[in-house]
Amino acid sequence: MACTTGNFFVEVLPFIGTYGGLIYRGIPGLQVGSMVRIQVRHRTCFGIVKTLAVHPTEACDLYQTVLDVVFDKPVLTLDLILLAEWLVRYYGCTLSTAFKAILPAMVRQGKTYLPEYGLRITRCVAIFRENGTRQKAIYQWLRQQGDRAYHRVVKQFPKSSQAIQALIGKGYIEKFKMEPTHPSISDIIHEPFQLTDEQRCIVRSICPDFSKKVHTTHVLLGVTGSGKTEIYHQLISHAQQLGLQTLYLVPEIALTEQALKKISLRLCLDEVKVEIWHSRLGERERLRIWENALSGKIDVVLGTRSALFLPLHRLGLVIVDEEHEPAYKQSDTPRYHGRDLAIRRTSLNDSVCVLGSATPSLETWFNVQNGRYQLHRIVHRPYNRCLPKVHTVNMSFEKPNFEGTFVLSTLLREKLSDRLDREEQSLLFLNRRGYAPFLQCNACGKYATCPCCSAHLVYHRSQQIVKCHACERTLPMPKTCPHCGGLFEKSRGLGTQRIEACLQKLYPRARVLRLDADTVSSNPDWYEQMLSQRYDILVGTQMIAKGLDFPKVTLVGLIQADGQLNVNDFRAAERTFQLLVQVGGRAGRGDQTGEVVVQTFSPDASCIQLGVAVKVEEFLNQECRLRDRYGYPPYRHIIRQILRSHSENILAYTCQQWNLFLQKNLQRKNMEIFGPAVPPLGKVNNYYRQHALFFSRDVLSDLPRLMQLQHQFRWPGNVTTLWDVDPVDFA
Repeated sequence: MACTTGNFFVEVLPFIGTYGGLIYRGIPGLQVGSMVRIQVRHRTCFGIVKTLAVHPTEACDLYQTVLDVVFDKPVLTLDLILLAEWLVRYYGCTLSTAFKAILPAMVRQGKTYLPEYGLRITRCVAIFRENGTRQKAIYQWLRQQGDRAYHRVVKQFPKSSQAIQALIGKGYIEKFKMEPTHPSISDIIHEPFQLTDEQRCIVRSICPDFSKKVHTTHVLLGVTGSGKTEIYHQLISHAQQLGLQTLYLVPEIALTEQALKKISLRLCLDEVKVEIWHSRLGERERLRIWENALSGKIDVVLGTRSALFLPLHRLGLVIVDEEHEPAYKQSDTPRYHGRDLAIRRTSLNDSVCVLGSATPSLETWFNVQNGRYQLHRIVHRPYNRCLPKVHTVNMSFEKPNFEGTFVLSTLLREKLSDRLDREEQSLLFLNRRGYAPFLQCNACGKYATCPCCSAHLVYHRSQQIVKCHACERTLPMPKTCPHCGGLFEKSRGLGTQRIEACLQKLYPRARVLRLDADTVSSNPDWYEQMLSQRYDILVGTQMIAKGLDFPKVTLVGLIQADGQLNVNDFRAAERTFQLLVQVGGRAGRGDQTGEVVVQTFSPDASCIQLGVAVKVEEFLNQECRLRDRYGYPPYRHIIRQILRSHSENILAYTCQQWNLFLQKNLQRKNMEIFGPAVPPLGKVNNYYRQHALFFSRDVLSDLPRLMQLQHQFRWPGNVTTLWDVDPVDFA
């Protein structure tokens, strides 16, 4: 409802570094969610109207007036305004940071989406005068290139507006409105799917919640390949029939294409309008989708965690697929977790949230055990398909078989040869890209490290370079050791490039595809190529373990199943277990039975034994008991404070003084403090780092106390601090 008089006051959330709203005199036409121009400390900026008809606490003549309204309609729904304030309270960010995450850049700049125009040839024969060289060049270029966007033509031929208008006037070319491009779903026919009894029972139990208008959270715990996606499709269809919108979240951009194809198989896309949203979209495309969402033209948004901020007035369902994935955690401020934010937004909308995973996170399982979430189990794969048979190989009894390194066990080589003979596909998993994670000096034995970080340089043999995977710095292959002048000739450890090289040597006729962060952008059609069996063996990192469906893959090999067990992290066992179950679940999802070979030096580790046996609930209950005993999440929250400086000495002294200040001023009734101390990566991108961990039972009360103390402490100008609530990475 808009106010039409000027005799009222409004609360505005400004786009600057504040933590709360400010009071202004209103102007006609304001609505909740309107984007307005205001003045803060003699500086003009934008803000969002949160509340109308606010009663000021001071004299009325002390308040400034809203300057003007930027757009003719509200840019944010009420639930997103409340979500922005929750981001500020729970994650300790400013309002400007929250709105930077919520609103597209072009909206924050006050820009609206304008249709894109293109140019195309209309006459095949054109006659030009001798002085018409520019017109002729533009015309011939368009004939060769085909239809092109207007701005691309202008970029190719600067200062050519008059020549373009002359060509349009002569009828040689025409200007037309370009339609936005949508993801390709050609050659896909809508196919209804017959649910199993288990799936049908779950759909029937969730669907009534759409009509109740009460927030509920449901957890789908189903074995890999059990058809959780088919349940999602049925829920989406039911929500659409009730006129409700759906947010369908996946942890990685690579999964959006597969999810879109599956939706197109099950739903009629002429009736259900689906859009994809992720960080690789251009600003204009993001603005177009955002405006369509605001105007209610979208039924389903399929995207990564940032899709949670799209303005959907009729939001009735949020699906978080593979909810256990660390990729849902934002690495930049505000460091929100997509799963927790999804639950928060559905609670603000009185709508349904569905969390799906074959290996739920401990946080989700904790809420299931406490009755906050409703659990639905799927214990069978459709069509009586069996779970893959798992073989464990103790690598302690194997011999190095490639460049002095343990790569492929005897059993895995035999299984690979068998699959190649039968023309079936195989998948090999190693969560480390590059050729080798260490480059060692022959003389002194020291490893090559990044000059700007405390991380080891990773050897990439195909390009003869080394990379720092902490700051992404690329350096030429070092010739000599900076410590002793010796030669760097020994590469230690395994990376996906080394696995690929080993396979090419053992199986020269095999078609091998390596998929990691170094190759995925250069081969966008890799998923289609795997489905069409253009490759025999897929070698990949963690991105291939996240819900991908390869019906022709019958063998999966985990090269270093215990690779994360040595990491100094209380979640090491949980992540090892999840990888074992998730990666192994990629095998045998089609008509043929699958097998899994697990290579490990720690076959007796509990998480590996339970992962091989796929005893999910037993592992979760066992891990919960351990976490409860030591007070780790989910039984307490962790608030991580990261302190950075270019000076190591100043940082060390500041952390010491900050620790003394906390001991003197912080009441530690319900809080336990560890640190400040140096994290596993003590230096990143020329910043020395320390961190402090605050174990809390109530973030919303403890974080403001910590931030208040932070403002009272006298920080040196070259020391910065960051807050990370519920961190998933401590490096």
